[in-house]
Amino acid sequence: MTLHGSLCAVIICRRLHPPWNDGTVVYARNLTAILNEIGLETYVITDIWHSYLEASREDLVLFKGLLKDLQSYTILANFSLKPMNLHQHSKSFTRLVKDVMSKYDHLIFHIFQSPLLSPAVSIFRKVLGTLQKSRKTHIVWHVLNMPTPKAKTFLGAYLRRRDGLIAFSDKLLRRLTITLNQHIHENTWILRPPIIFLSNSTGNDARLSQYMIKSIGTASLSDITHRDYVLAYLGSLKPHRFPYKLIIEALLHIISSGYDVALILALRGTSKHLKDLMMLLRLLEKYNLRHRVALLPRSLSEVEKVSLYKNVNCLIQLYLKMVPKDVVVPPLTILEAILSGVPVITTSSICLGELFSLYPKEFLVDIRELNSRVLANKLIMAMTSDNKVVRAISCRLMSKFSKQAIKIEILNTYKYLQEQLVYS
Repeated sequence: MTLHGSLCAVIICRRLHPPWNDGTVVYARNLTAILNEIGLETYVITDIWHSYLEASREDLVLFKGLLKDLQSYTILANFSLKPMNLHQHSKSFTRLVKDVMSKYDHLIFHIFQSPLLSPAVSIFRKVLGTLQKSRKTHIVWHVLNMPTPKAKTFLGAYLRRRDGLIAFSDKLLRRLTITLNQHIHENTWILRPPIIFLSNSTGNDARLSQYMIKSIGTASLSDITHRDYVLAYLGSLKPHRFPYKLIIEALLHIISSGYDVALILALRGTSKHLKDLMMLLRLLEKYNLRHRVALLPRSLSEVEKVSLYKNVNCLIQLYLKMVPKDVVVPPLTILEAILSGVPVITTSSICLGELFSLYPKEFLVDIRELNSRVLANKLIMAMTSDNKVVRAISCRLMSKFSKQAIKIEILNTYKYLQEQLVYS
């Protein structure tokens, strides 16, 4: 299937740069890579966030490789750190958009939920009117989790009949169409996230310890990786994302059952949750678990993350809220881990089963039944499970989220959008 005429894609997403520690940003990055691979001229408009300074050398090198293939990668402004210059950036944004529009017959603008956050909203409001009046453009809104009340108001006010709305899951899409605008239901799609690693370090010989990740006040990684079983959690320190008391109690149950187990925690946002961090360290000290836990107070680079997936027996990704609002549904970390052959114990509230219904129910935890003993039994089952089971899950996942499968979905979506532009 090919696209006809002069067509380009414009990706508008905040913080589209390393480190890749946000699901929306990773999805935007992977979509950009796919659009490049199918030969579509692609522009990216983004800003720079202070987290760029935390990016590893490996991530920066891989990122520069991606940029080489882009038609244009434009950093308009550091929206969050220089809000006083918004008017100037708005002019630059408008000028850039008009310049791109003059070069092509048709343009597809992909706008991610992250630009809906203040203070960037005022920039997009001044440009959206121009885009939506043009018969050359089609705007596709990517909403990957339940938007905040402010974002709902923004979307409700600016969605137009020819706009498209994309989500990962049917449940989320139904909620959005009911909450926002009923009339957009004709142009709503499920566009699954392509699971792509920029890193080539995906072999089984990758060793986590070679990347010199330093832990704080806990065990070294060399001690951890010599255990019979290694569990891991990657993500926020927010209590509803990482219920540390519950997980520590489950770890104690597993140890008392005779398993030589250790835990790796890669926690971002520790500076915002210092009280929880200190409580966690006290619990590790109280139960004499510091020699079994490696606590890494930052996000992992992609190279480190790929290596981690190859050196752990099970990933823990719980979510203790019934309606996810601060996480991409489902979290890309879960999809990446399973694709890498790692079983994941997670909660059914993040709609994982909805996306591929054959995911084993024994790997899912009902929030209403969750306690330390239940979690411990689930983790023991997962970390000792037959590799054939995990490989079968990985194959099912690959059939829906592989690069080739997503290419076909994107081409179908683009063909439909272009036909709408041509005949509108």
